[in-house]
Amino acid sequence: MTNELLSEYEEGTFTMGFSGASFSSLGTNNAIYVKIGRLVHIAYYSGAQDITSASGVADFTGLPFAV
Repeated sequence: MTNELLSEYEEGTFTMGFSGASFSSLGTNNAIYVKIGRLVHIAYYSGAQDITSASGVADFTGLPFAV
């Protein structure tokens, strides 16, 4: 094995956004990610208490990579 085993490893932070829904109290929009090759793991906790309105599908926006 060479040292290229984790050559496509990346980690970082980003600001999570939403479309299609509103929240009564959003604690934070900060999220973290770890990318290994083509696989991206995202960790996010909003602390939101209630969804106050929704229309259609609620989507996450601001993701660090194209879906």
